[in-house]
Amino acid sequence: AYTSCQYGRFTAFSAAAILIFRAELAGFLGIMLLYEILNERMYLWKNITRIKEIFVSGVISLIVFIPLTVIVDSYFWRRTLWPELEVLHFNVVLNKSSEWGVMPFLWYFYS
Repeated sequence: AYTSCQYGRFTAFSAAAILIFRAELAGFLGIMLLYEILNERMYLWKNITRIKEIFVSGVISLIVFIPLTVIVDSYFWRRTLWPELEVLHFNVVLNKSSEWGVMPFLWYFYS
C-alpha cells in the first residue's frame, strides 16, 4: 500500500499493526507518512480528498481494530483488557518498565 501510494490502505494497515501488535510502530509509520508529506509526494495541501481518505481510514481502523483486539485478547486472558493500554500503564504510569526481562536467561524457555 505504501509503495503504490495507496495512503488510505497504508493508514488502515498501519493502524491495525499499531493497535493490535505494538504501539511503538506509530513512531516509525508516522515518520513514513510525514516523510511523504514533506517530500511533496502526497500534496496534502492541494488534495483535500486524500486528506479525507487518510482520516476516514484511520477512524475506521480505530473503530474496527481496538474492539477486535480487546475481544480476542480478553478471551485468551480471561479478563477484559487491551494489551497496548496495559503496557502503557505499566511502563509509563507505574514506571515499572525496568521489571521486564529480569529472570535468568533459561527461565524463559522452561517456564
